Amino acid sequence: MSILKQNPLPFFINGQYISPIGRQTFENINPANGSLNFNILEGNADDIDHAVTSARSALTGPWSNIDIDKRAGLLHKVADLIDNRRDEFLRAEILDTGKPIKLAGHIDIPRGAANFRIFADIIKSKSDETFRCRHPTVVKPLISLCVSLKA
Repeated sequence: MSILKQNPLPFFINGQYISPIGRQTFENINPANGSLNFNILEGNADDIDHAVTSARSALTGPWSNIDIDKRAGLLHKVADLIDNRRDEFLRAEILDTGKPIKLAGHIDIPRGAANFRIFADIIKSKSDETFRCRHPTVVKPLISLCVSLKA
């Protein structure tokens, strides 16, 4: 089922859709025609604390132990999922921003998927001791340059 069919829209925290502690909502209005898209649940400080705690747990827990190749693979999978659900993302973007279909469909949605692919490629190319990897890389700074010319 499309997330857009749920009203009010729930939060997505720690891998699952949840309702916030409070029940207050705010309206998401379509800027193109002024109609009500849907109601969005409004979070409070406790909801933010829960989201931050969950994010920290992910960073210090399972995610920190995943090697670079697997992390990159997961980010590529997110990009593939965006591509596979393009129409749903496109509809949400159009409703939320009022952008023309052509603009959102040729720039915004493809760019979202491309960003995840770029992030995946960057982490695979980064040499830094903060990333665990199967094949450690030692980077040595350039000490001098040697040029050989032949006549």
